[in-house]
Amino acid sequence: MKHKIILLLLSTLSLTSAYAATPPEKLLQRDCTQCHGNWMYEREDKKTKSYKALKKRVNFCKNPANATWFDDETDAVVHYLNDHYYHFATE
Repeated sequence: MKHKIILLLLSTLSLTSAYAATPPEKLLQRDCTQCHGNWMYEREDKKTKSYKALKKRVNFCKNPANATWFDDETDAVVHYLNDHYYHFATE
């Protein structure tokens, strides 16, 4: 019985991960570029000045965009933007 419960938990976790695993670039394309293209991330005079501010901005922007992201997807978008555009030291 104990083994069945463990297997059930593991299968539930793997299914949850599969559904929450939308690549961050697809989330950006679908939910963020509708208001602004990539120009916001590529411009020289970026308004976001730290990793903490980037996380705050992404969390703020996903509401008006009606983005229904899981926390891990939000984190993935922040990491993607930082890796590709901002290059802040992570906290």
